[in-house]
Amino acid sequence: MIVISDDKDPAAPVLLMSRVEMTEFFDGVIAGDFDEFRATKDELDAAAATT
Repeated sequence: MIVISDDKDPAAPVLLMSRVEMTEFFDGVIAGDFDEFRATKDELDAAAATT
């Protein structure tokens, strides 16, 4: 089991994924199935300016 949590917020929910589910998720990322969620260059530049 793979556990994903937000260590900045201990009260945040935890995601539990099997190795198969995680592999399928990564395969989807590589295939571009989630490209619609990617930040634009402008968004990335704005975020970099605030850090």
